Parts: sequence; structure tokens; C-alpha cells
Amino acid sequence: MRKLKLLYAASEAAPFITTGGLGEVAGSLPKALAEKYKNKIDIRIVLPLYQGIVDRSEFEFIGKTSVPLAWRQQYCGVYKTILDDVTYYFVDNEYYFKRSECYGHFDDAERFAFFSKAVLYILPMINFMPDIIHANDWQTS
Repeated sequence: MRKLKLLYAASEAAPFITTGGLGEVAGSLPKALAEKYKNKIDIRIVLPLYQGIVDRSEFEFIGKTSVPLAWRQQYCGVYKTILDDVTYYFVDNEYYFKRSECYGHFDDAERFAFFSKAVLYILPMINFMPDIIHANDWQTS
């Protein structure tokens, strides 16, 4: 039987970065699903690579691409790590994510529009075509 492929896109997830309940759920729900449906689901998580994610020693650089946004192309690097049998991908763009806080910036709408598009643009690079994309909260929907 083929595994269900689920991509969980979120703006934060524990243990990497969290500001509250959103990050706690995004960190625990995919892990719980992976444990409960171990042989039935392939779940992966995509997050922005914020400046606050400081321990990157286990991150593997996958590649880079460009994401069209309005009249310009934005750099999009992709990193990967595996933690507790769950694969995490990180979208890198210092212009949007190298900031002291995750939220509360004048360009949050643009930042997360970029992230949402980047999630789709990295799929061929990570060789993963999900059956379901779970867009978690306003930042990814």
C-alpha cells in the first residue's frame, strides 16, 4: 500500500522556533501523526529559516531556486534535517527571514506570500509531490 504524502507548511514549529500555540502544535502534530501512522504516512514539514534558528549544524543544503514575486525574482535556498523520524525543510531568504522576530514587521504579508509560493517551488527540488498540503494558519494560506 502506498503511503499518504502530507506536506505541513507552517511559519513556526517547535523545537526550532516558536512564539506560542501555533509553533507548539506544528511541532507536535506532525510528529504524532508520523508515530501513529508510521507505515501509512510520509509527513514532511516546511518552515522559514529564521535568524533565530541558531543550531543549524545538522542541516543539509539541498539547493536553491528563484521564486517570482511581483516584478522580481527572490532567492530561495532549501535546507533539510530529520528529527524524530520527521523530515523538515527550511526555506532560506535573508531579506525576509533574517530578523529578530518572526512577526510584527511592516512587510509580513509579502514575507509570507513569498514563503507560501516558495513551498510550492521547492517541491521538485525535494522530490516530493504531496497528496495533501496542510497550510497552517494565515501565514501559509
